Amino acid sequence: MPPVLRPCRTFLFRLFQAALFLLPSLAAASDDAQVVVIVGPPDYPPYSYLDDGIPRGIFHEIFAELSDRIPDYRIEIDVLPWKRALKSVEIGQHIAVFPPYYWPEQRPWITTYSEPILKETVATYCQPPIAARPRTNWPEDYFGLRIGLGLGSLAAGPAFFKAAEEGKLTHVAIPLESIIPHLLANKVDCIVQDTNVLHYQYRKYATPRSLGEKLEVYARLGTQVSENWAYLAFSNDPQHLFPYQEDFIRELNDAIRAMHKEGRIDEIAAAFTAD
Repeated sequence: MPPVLRPCRTFLFRLFQAALFLLPSLAAASDDAQVVVIVGPPDYPPYSYLDDGIPRGIFHEIFAELSDRIPDYRIEIDVLPWKRALKSVEIGQHIAVFPPYYWPEQRPWITTYSEPILKETVATYCQPPIAARPRTNWPEDYFGLRIGLGLGSLAAGPAFFKAAEEGKLTHVAIPLESIIPHLLANKVDCIVQDTNVLHYQYRKYATPRSLGEKLEVYARLGTQVSENWAYLAFSNDPQHLFPYQEDFIRELNDAIRAMHKEGRIDEIAAAFTAD
């Protein structure tokens, strides 16, 4: 009868010792990643919002994948109301904010923008009597009206704000989560809103039926104002708290370009915006 082969106990013991020795090294390697805390809004669905207190949305999914693609860094996200989010980056509390459009003259403290991440379409949505008249020129065809816009948003463009300063129309600044209710309650004549945000809100307000039908009417009346790329935007690090910023931006941009090339960003966005 052939001998029964038994594992060498000494070999197994040494293998166990080696594993114990390697585990701290592997853990340390993962802990070596530089944590990068960026900030975005909590009330901008489907892009960035809270679901039972948990941050979710298109940008959260995009940044989670970007974090996996740049192992030297681990991206974490704080959420703050939009104006506070912008201010926190301006004064150096956070390294970067998402997802502003490219407005260098209006926000001169933003010195660096990432590669473009996601294109957003901005449109007007108006009360039915207002929309009954063709309005193709923005903002001239909206003079004399009350126009609702999210707090801190520049999406309506420079010509809109100039017209508001001159009293040719009324700019009504509204918290993002209240824009649709303001329109439904006739507190504004029109709103300027990203189309995906409007359609997401339509699904949210689709019940009861009468309210959903009313909003569906508004949703069909949008006139496109602009298309804008959204970015991750950085200040000039006024307090010199982020010595790794330049390297992080370089690696981040490489990963963004790769995700665009592979179609991953479009896939992530589609998962949130498909009907």
